[in-house]
Amino acid sequence: EQMLATLARRKYKLAIASSKPEVYIKRILEHWDLLPYFDVVTGSELDGRRSKKAEVIEETLERLGMSGKRDQVIMVGDKEHDILGAREAGIPCIAVSYGYGSMRELAEADPVTIVSEPMDVCSFLYKRPVRKRSIMNTIGFTFWPVLLIYLLQAIVAIFAVSIRQELYYKGHQISQITVLLLSVAVSSALTSIILWFFLGRDKEERKDCGLIKIQEGKLTLPDYLRFLLAGSGIMFLLNYIVTYLSDFLYFLKGGNESINPTIIPVESTLFLPFIVFCVGILAPLAEEIVFRGIVFARLRDRMKLQHAAWISAVVFGIMHGNLKQGIYAALMGYGLALMVEWTGKLRSAVLMHMAANTMAEITELIHGKLGDYQDGVIIYMLVMVFFMLVGILSMQYYQKRYNGKRYI
Repeated sequence: EQMLATLARRKYKLAIASSKPEVYIKRILEHWDLLPYFDVVTGSELDGRRSKKAEVIEETLERLGMSGKRDQVIMVGDKEHDILGAREAGIPCIAVSYGYGSMRELAEADPVTIVSEPMDVCSFLYKRPVRKRSIMNTIGFTFWPVLLIYLLQAIVAIFAVSIRQELYYKGHQISQITVLLLSVAVSSALTSIILWFFLGRDKEERKDCGLIKIQEGKLTLPDYLRFLLAGSGIMFLLNYIVTYLSDFLYFLKGGNESINPTIIPVESTLFLPFIVFCVGILAPLAEEIVFRGIVFARLRDRMKLQHAAWISAVVFGIMHGNLKQGIYAALMGYGLALMVEWTGKLRSAVLMHMAANTMAEITELIHGKLGDYQDGVIIYMLVMVFFMLVGILSMQYYQKRYNGKRYI
């Protein structure tokens, strides 16, 4: 009771999130005169609903009005499922050793810390207060990397255009696409280098706060192959959907324009490796560090998986600047965010994105050379269907393996 009184005096909002029936929890608290300390009491229903720990925590956050302020919430629990449920809900957890759970059980669940006395909870919160950010501060903290990549692209593009003009006056010709690709390569490399530090710092902070667990085991060669196949397959699928959707919209407007939403024109076979290096390797690396490694992960610190995935995906789509590429990028970004969550590895999204961009450029070149060659077109369609199916199955494989634990 001393701990509860101290926290209440310090203006902490207190709540109970228990898997036991809610009606019984309130009776127990009333019996020991502890109910007045709590703003919210949440438990399971007598009919068995809301029995999982994460579900109880989510309902508690809703009742407290803290669903969008998870960086201001911390869980205190005495069992493994308290720590795992908190982690699934995106909040850290302090474990107490004076409850039902053993020290071994608590240590293996990897909480923020383990305390042995009730007042130690107050001491911990006094030394490490829960972070509080205003809405505008949170938006700035989450999305400033997006502004950075825009700014670097603009600066590099201006610099590249000025160099092209200087060379033109000296009698040297450089194509506009070459300048564009060089701008993409340089701005992507700079973005990756600058943000790599913040990516590592964020992950260490999440480990310290108990938001993520150290992942056991390493990725194998089949995992890397699945990522590449998944990226290629999802590219074909989304390309097909978005292209025909836009064709339909152009048809309704009375036009007949059709543009592949994912490619840069391939001027020649010799030009392809340069495009792949710029658009298929450097650009995806930078974009994944920004949008999945930082933006999605920071949103995930504060909200549910689906909300974080969709918001980061929509911002990713808007960045591409036009409706067709924007729809494609948003859908791709949503899938990549899910893969990061399911696999616990940012490299899954990086490899998928690289495979998608590279395959788009390769297939554009092949498709252009096929022309009206009927047998070649049929083979191309069969290959496309194959990649679609394998891509979908690869993503389902990781979805089924997902255990609700967060590693990134």
